[in-house]
Amino acid sequence: MGKWAGLSGVKKVNGKIVKGIVKRHEGTGYSLRVDAFTIEAEKQDAKITYKGFPGYHPLMGALKEVPVVLKEKFREGNEHPGARAVAFLEGCRKALPSAKRIEHLGSDSAFYQAGVIN
Repeated sequence: MGKWAGLSGVKKVNGKIVKGIVKRHEGTGYSLRVDAFTIEAEKQDAKITYKGFPGYHPLMGALKEVPVVLKEKFREGNEHPGARAVAFLEGCRKALPSAKRIEHLGSDSAFYQAGVIN
């Protein structure tokens, strides 16, 4: 993987696969479900999560109608679940083919922010 170059390539390939799957789906409007979750870790550099253990707090955006993850963000354990919410949603939107759109958003209260709603 060396300096994460391999991971970058995997993300590009995954993005093309997701776009192809959604492009072939007959619908045009989708429901996006966004959720953050915690992963406990024993790594020395892991930050303390809101649950009180060291770990990480990734964020994931998946479609309801098509079983694909549009975007994921691996984050430090002490990151707020709603941090950079608008940028994350824009990334999800850009992961869709141009003829498709997100019509509904499902999330917990972390995304209940003026920037998201507007």
